[in-house]
Amino acid sequence: MADNTSEVVRELATFKSAGLWDRKTVMKTYMNLKMLYNMSKTSRKILEEKGTASMLGPILVLCCHACLKAHFNENSEELETKKVSEDDATHTDWLKVSVIAFRVARNICVESPKNQAELAQDYINDALVAFIVHLCTLKVQSEDVSTVKLCQQTAQAIGQALVNFVAGNEETQTGVWKKIFPKALLAMSKAQHIPRLNGIASGLLHTCIATSPERLSDLLSSEGVELVSSLIVSHFQCFDGIPQDPWVTSLQSLDKEFPELVWTLHTLTHIASSGIEKKKEVSFLSQTITYLLDGKENKEDKGIYDLKMGAAGIALVLLDVTQGEENEKAQEERYPLDLLELLALWIGDKSSVVQGRKEIWGHTTEKDTERIPHDTSLDFLYHASIRYITSGISKQSSVDIKKLAKTNGFIPSLKKQLASISGAKKIDGKLQFRQSAYRFRSDLINIFSTLAGSGDKTIQDLIAADGGLELIMSQTYIDLNNPLQREYSVLALRHLTKGNSKIQDAIRSIQLQEVSNTTELAEMGVRAVRKGVETKENQLDAKDPVLGGHVRVALDRRKDAKMAKK
Repeated sequence: MADNTSEVVRELATFKSAGLWDRKTVMKTYMNLKMLYNMSKTSRKILEEKGTASMLGPILVLCCHACLKAHFNENSEELETKKVSEDDATHTDWLKVSVIAFRVARNICVESPKNQAELAQDYINDALVAFIVHLCTLKVQSEDVSTVKLCQQTAQAIGQALVNFVAGNEETQTGVWKKIFPKALLAMSKAQHIPRLNGIASGLLHTCIATSPERLSDLLSSEGVELVSSLIVSHFQCFDGIPQDPWVTSLQSLDKEFPELVWTLHTLTHIASSGIEKKKEVSFLSQTITYLLDGKENKEDKGIYDLKMGAAGIALVLLDVTQGEENEKAQEERYPLDLLELLALWIGDKSSVVQGRKEIWGHTTEKDTERIPHDTSLDFLYHASIRYITSGISKQSSVDIKKLAKTNGFIPSLKKQLASISGAKKIDGKLQFRQSAYRFRSDLINIFSTLAGSGDKTIQDLIAADGGLELIMSQTYIDLNNPLQREYSVLALRHLTKGNSKIQDAIRSIQLQEVSNTTELAEMGVRAVRKGVETKENQLDAKDPVLGGHVRVALDRRKDAKMAKK
């Protein structure tokens, strides 16, 4: 094996000075590289000893130059298929050589810092970056499927080689990062026609910034925002439909199912917990969410609009559910005030989210109650924003909390949202309640409780106005689909009335309008009646009378009463 390897390496080394366009020479090189590729799977140590990296590096550079200068029209970004003469190597020949050469480079860098350093430091140049960009953006004029596939394989091979160049090697990470960010990574993140390339880009991003504040700082730019946002949107496509119930899904299972998405999202948590943005007026998190929220829903691009809304929601969820993983300082920095303000403004502008929502009615205390999904990605994002704001408010000063609460349209939009998923009515003689997506209603009530807890009378009055007080009072029942709904409602009422005589008087003036004998009470043999009012036996299943005053609960003993009369 050693002698055979030496011979292949020697032959490949002569290619440096060989005729660049001679087809026989190029194809002979291809065959030698193929042999070397097979050896690289099992004999990486031998290849390191034979100086394979120093031989392979110039070939990688030649591949890039040959494809760029001989077979790509750099101005129009289109692949040219013509050749100068029959003896010349074609674009297909050079693409084949490129694929196999970068695969060998990928393999020989595994657990070999020496090969990593030599290839990454000496042969990652502008030609390679230009080659990646062309492969990611070119339009193939040929209908030859094999040519398209070769272009995709070449881009994948380059990406995989770059990943192995930087794996576990701090020195090579710095060098490679400086070359590929932002141009090459941006091109890779947007190349949806090349399978798995955006995942490779996420792997490179995650590896390069995880341990380096300096490289992390490079992301704090418009290119960095565009890169991270593009990757989040592209990976979000792995979700089938509208994301649901993410707060009960552990990060571990998310990481297992969608690792590339989690890698990219953790870029946000790295920045949030690093403290590098302390003096910035506009945080990276805010810029990223703004990028995702930037768009208008219309028929032409509704698909990408929905993707961006869902992706923004998932980003907020991850930032929210990971808050307990870091120390208290990191928690504070994960909720930058400008992002909270952005979301409050966005919610205030999205009061129309409630339009067209499906009406689903059902019981609230049945153990087998199915969780109701969000109607749209926009609905999901609205919910995610509410949860993020609720978590983030507790990290802000009282002055900032009051400022957020008074954001134009914010509280009215929340009330409109809550009203759209609240209510009760009798269906077939049984009392049923309007259903919401899991935890949606309880989270809305929780944010009212948090805002009212600021003690600001203006905020309290704003929440209570226009039926808001009665709306919250009507939520004091148990709903298994909305954990802690009753408790949040009681706490919200306590905060609303604290030091506010106007709201206290409003509650005192409220009188009971109706007694409702619910299905649950009937099953227990219990009925509710007004104290001092005589009720007939057949009223249990009839329409409830409009009553005022105090209520007593009496056991339904109809049969016993008849027996006593007899």
